[in-house]
Amino acid sequence: MSRIRAFVASAALLVAGCAGAPQVAEQATPTAAPTAASAGAIAAVVPDAVVDIEEINASTSPPLICREMLKPNSNMIVRQCMTEADWKVYKRAEARRAEELTRMLQGGIYHR
Repeated sequence: MSRIRAFVASAALLVAGCAGAPQVAEQATPTAAPTAASAGAIAAVVPDAVVDIEEINASTSPPLICREMLKPNSNMIVRQCMTEADWKVYKRAEARRAEELTRMLQGGIYHR
């Protein structure tokens, strides 16, 4: 019995809420069309909805790429997160350090 009473009460609330809402036909009345007399008046200019994709790309941050690597001079694995451009810089720096280490171990004329 209580389920029926709850259903009837919710239906009554729904009907009462719908009766208090404004009619759709009143809201949908068209406005008067502009006439030639109002053409001399200054009309409001509505800007076009144009979106510049370059502006959106510039405002968003680039995605991060995370890698797990050994911490230098230790036996610990650390997680390093950088952008793709930062990883390219890191790779060039690692190559430079490897070249310096190789030259140092060879002891050639290029060693400083």
